[in-house]
Amino acid sequence: MARVLRKHRNITISSQEGDSLEFSIAGRWNLEDNGICNRPGQVTNLPAGKIFAEVKPESVTGVIKVNGTWDSVSLSQPISIVVDEGKIVDIQESNEGVLNEQIIEFIDERMDTIKIIEFGFGMNPKARISGSALEDEKVLGSCYIVLQQPATRRTHELRATGILTNATVILGDKTLIENGKFKE
Repeated sequence: MARVLRKHRNITISSQEGDSLEFSIAGRWNLEDNGICNRPGQVTNLPAGKIFAEVKPESVTGVIKVNGTWDSVSLSQPISIVVDEGKIVDIQESNEGVLNEQIIEFIDERMDTIKIIEFGFGMNPKARISGSALEDEKVLGSCYIVLQQPATRRTHELRATGILTNATVILGDKTLIENGKFKE
């Protein structure tokens, strides 16, 4: 799999509903989240089992539906995120109320500074959607995005992880995950 990942920088994530998000990664894929921590100074979290990369924020365009968890809250209805050339244009939720009014107001006021900064997918067959981002992002066949707005002197950093289940992930011209199942 490392060979396939090294060859591709352009990624498309699509949902079964037909939405898709396209972007490029900024650097190398991080393959080190394997749970092995046997050298001084090494750090890991458990459960382990994800592969991820930094996203070029300005390259992100499209619509994606987060349908697993949103910042450790399980979703029964998806949250849609609309992005145009790296700028979050809209975040829509169902009537579920996962994003309470304060968070929606916070996001609306800072929409132009919030970016998708990370993408990854889970590799751990024993991980389950549990409402804990540390475990949710490692579920085999799931993928995730991280939204972040950097802190300034007057604002706090916003960082939220959205987990997608049953998504299709295409690297360049190679389908890696189809409807939540690995192809390779």
